[in-house]
Amino acid sequence: MPGYEMSEPQLRCVLPFEAVPAEVRLLRKAAAKQLNLWGVSTATDEAELLVTELATNVFKHVGEGVSATLILERRGERLRLEVHDKSQAVPVSKSASCDEECGRGLHLLAALAVDWGTVLTAVGKAVWCEIAISSGRACRRIERAVEALE
Repeated sequence: MPGYEMSEPQLRCVLPFEAVPAEVRLLRKAAAKQLNLWGVSTATDEAELLVTELATNVFKHVGEGVSATLILERRGERLRLEVHDKSQAVPVSKSASCDEECGRGLHLLAALAVDWGTVLTAVGKAVWCEIAISSGRACRRIERAVEALE
């Protein structure tokens, strides 16, 4: 996987969910709880925002009620978030001139993440992003996200 040295031990959590608005709040809470268990609560706010965007994109662009999966993976000083769904339609970042809602999620993802991308799988796709979990970098990423949204 891009961004990882395969020799490092990893922590991994797999969270299946149904792509409906009510599940997003529960998914955020589950992700925050897992990050606290791993001792990386400093990444919680950022991760919750990204989980919200990734999960929301599933029901907006793949279909409400479809099955999807969130995978959280920690390796060293990075946290990887992946959302898997059954569509092979690759997300496309819209131009900055579109209205406030179209393409906002991908712009936010790009602003907050160290890296991100899409991988086609045998049954659909995974949209992933990685954030740094070392201290001192979160403020600048959040500032960049605000700039991207404005």
